[in-house]
Amino acid sequence: MAIKLDPVQRKKFRADGRVKLHPQQLKQLGFSATSKRYWIGGGKTISENKARTLREGVTKAKRTAALKSGAAEYRTPQAKAAVAYKARTADLVRAIRGLAPRDKRVIDAWRRKGFKALSEPEQARFMKLFDVYPATEVREALGSPDLRRMEP
Repeated sequence: MAIKLDPVQRKKFRADGRVKLHPQQLKQLGFSATSKRYWIGGGKTISENKARTLREGVTKAKRTAALKSGAAEYRTPQAKAAVAYKARTADLVRAIRGLAPRDKRVIDAWRRKGFKALSEPEQARFMKLFDVYPATEVREALGSPDLRRMEP
């Protein structure tokens, strides 16, 4: 089935050999309107994942492995910071059941800066952690072992 490309899409198609389709174009081809398909001409489409591989010259799995090993750089400082935050707070999610994201941010700030460096609302939220979550879980997550559990 032939798809009518708009002028911007035609220009992009000539430059890259593929173009992202609009929702109504996807429906004409029998795909969901929210599908992320690219038109490659000749009545053929490719997935967004395949288009990324063609664009970057490397698969998503290989890029992830390269980022983890340090062989590749993150595209933005925000992406690098997000991965670092996730690594810093991974133990908190395991230690405290049902930990809310805002509480996780407060605990992370406490670990990095200390209690006195937190703002007043952060300090109040930090103190409330012991009321909201089991106190032994919070103490253990903050680095204070529960001595009752350690006894034989």
